[in-house]
Amino acid sequence: MHAADAQDKVNGLQQDAAWQSAQSTNTAAGYQDFLQKYPNSPHASDAQDALKKLTGYQALLGSTRSKALADKLAAKLKAKFGSDLQDVVVVPPTGKSKTLEVRSAPMTEDDAKTACAKLRKAHQRCEVVKSAS
Repeated sequence: MHAADAQDKVNGLQQDAAWQSAQSTNTAAGYQDFLQKYPNSPHASDAQDALKKLTGYQALLGSTRSKALADKLAAKLKAKFGSDLQDVVVVPPTGKSKTLEVRSAPMTEDDAKTACAKLRKAHQRCEVVKSAS
């Protein structure tokens, strides 16, 4: 009879410890790990909000109407600046737009600014923008 209560207490303590760990590291990976383990936690919405703040920006690297040109630019930039940009993706047009955008992976605003500063020094167009998602 008390075993179930004890297990609930242990689970609650583990969940609280995981939440405190995610908050102390304050990284996207930490919050994603917490959400994967405890998707129904009372802290899940807080973790999702923190994750959005940490990954709410991207570096806009170029735009074109040609899928082939966008793919070529993305591959070139990923090879040259992949470690700074984490990843390079082609974002398809939305709404009535016919323009594809080449963007970095989602990142913090500071990381996006740092990446853009480095890319601009290499004469690459780069603009910090809010994530498309």
